[in-house]
Amino acid sequence: MDVIRSADISLPIASFAAHGVRDVVTEIGQAVARGVHVDLLPEESTHAAAAFAALPNEVHVWHRVVSPGVLHAKLLAADRHTALVGSAYLTDRALSENIELEVALRDPVLVAPLVEHFHWLLVPENNIMRLA
Repeated sequence: MDVIRSADISLPIASFAAHGVRDVVTEIGQAVARGVHVDLLPEESTHAAAAFAALPNEVHVWHRVVSPGVLHAKLLAADRHTALVGSAYLTDRALSENIELEVALRDPVLVAPLVEHFHWLLVPENNIMRLA
């Protein structure tokens, strides 16, 4: 929640699975209301996007271009200054019951390349992601 609240410009989010995270969805919606640009990469095969259905249309939801494998990345980044990277999906159990390992990076030198790679995935010419 702190990472989402610290975003002023952009909020890239990737998660293989997502469900039962009403508080997270509320925080993302508040970020959008503050003018934060949100790019969301949920794994299509897990129907993770359904967890974010209540978000405003300004949220850009992306899916993989048809290819083998799945989107298994887990990233939540605020602008280019803070990122949460680890094993947890955006699910109620992962955030409250499971034993997960997350690393909070609060160094723009480390976070910027993660965000740049995330945005590289979205470039249409790379044929990796498409707007849903």
